Amino acid sequence: MQTAPRPRLDTSEPLFRAVDALAGRLDEGGQDLWAANLRACLHGASSGEVFSGLGFELYRLRQSGAVRRLRLVEPVDELIATVATACGGPDTEHLPLYVALRDLVDLLRLGGGQRWVRELEAAHEEQGSPGQRISGLMVVLERMAPGAGGLPPGTSPRVAAVRQRLARARAAEGLSHCLTAALRPPAAGVASD
Repeated sequence: MQTAPRPRLDTSEPLFRAVDALAGRLDEGGQDLWAANLRACLHGASSGEVFSGLGFELYRLRQSGAVRRLRLVEPVDELIATVATACGGPDTEHLPLYVALRDLVDLLRLGGGQRWVRELEAAHEEQGSPGQRISGLMVVLERMAPGAGGLPPGTSPRVAAVRQRLARARAAEGLSHCLTAALRPPAAGVASD
């Protein structure tokens, strides 16, 4: 049995408890992938990666209809403010790319496109400069054309959105954090093919 990586935040810290409580409420509301994505942020390689991932994912979650339906706007807003205080706010330059890529990855995970997720992850994990990683991701995205095997319905507009935002992205440390966070697997317990 494989165990989850140890969180980079002490489980007794208020932020950890608040994120875990929010994830629990998402689970109760039938939003297990949102909950797993949020919990996965707690397992970043460093505290900077934890805060960066939480900043991106909380912003994305705040824009979802699930937060309003489950009446979680206030706790999400409080967590966004807490993370912003801790790390200076979200990386607004890369937020649109994060949201587009994470939405695509979640659609692939839920719709049977796990092979494509692995290809995106492999392109990002290859050694090289950020520019080379962007090029590798673009190659995979170009192959995700309509009719390509293993793509769930609704993929094309999301691929186009990621390609558009990735083409405008500047290679920088913030971009690396964005891509790492967007391609991070959900916490254990969420089914994918």
